[in-house]
Amino acid sequence: MKIEIRKATAEDHNFILSSWLKSFRKYSLNKNQPPEAIYYKHHQEHIKDHLEESFVAFNSDEPDQIIGWVCYSPGTFHFAYVKAPFRGYGFGRQLIAMASPISQYTHQTRGISKSSAFLKAVYNPYEF
Repeated sequence: MKIEIRKATAEDHNFILSSWLKSFRKYSLNKNQPPEAIYYKHHQEHIKDHLEESFVAFNSDEPDQIIGWVCYSPGTFHFAYVKAPFRGYGFGRQLIAMASPISQYTHQTRGISKSSAFLKAVYNPYEF
């Protein structure tokens, strides 16, 4: 399967928003999370401010099949997501590499704690 990357479009934004909210809530290192109603309402507002900084990975043989996405601004990594059937094949590493060099990141997750791309990066949630 050949993967291609493109800038996220308005049609991609709902998928990015939904998968970001659910995935970050599930994999966040923060064990003291706010109630769901507060989390979904307020975190969604912040994500919407960054949707224009997102890129989508897709199967070049099936352009409508999104594999995952990444959101970053120069030097700052926000979040990346890979659909479950495509995990374990290195697509996440490819998406993270797009954001390199990473000097800071805004979301702490179990995946970040395992990735060497973030060894020298600073956790800075205030950039988000």
